[in-house]
Amino acid sequence: MSDSSSNSNSSSYSNDLDPSKFLDKYISDQNVLDSFATRIVEKIKTKFAAGLLKRQSGTRKTIARDHEEGRCSLVQFMVLNFLQQMMVVQAMVI
Repeated sequence: MSDSSSNSNSSSYSNDLDPSKFLDKYISDQNVLDSFATRIVEKIKTKFAAGLLKRQSGTRKTIARDHEEGRCSLVQFMVLNFLQQMMVVQAMVI
């Protein structure tokens, strides 16, 4: 009796995983995405043709930063990371 219930469960499970169900859904979703992509490309081409999309020119914007402090914190981070990895390896060996 348990064999028949087991077989019905497995056939139900295999029907749920039928690839054709997923493939149809994937294809329909992909068609929608392709449609969006086509419309976006056409809009961009239209804007380029109309001259609406141009590169901005002007002075370059910079952010004043302390580069030495950045280098020190990067080295400190790398050394700490290396030491942590060495401790993990050492713990695995022991």
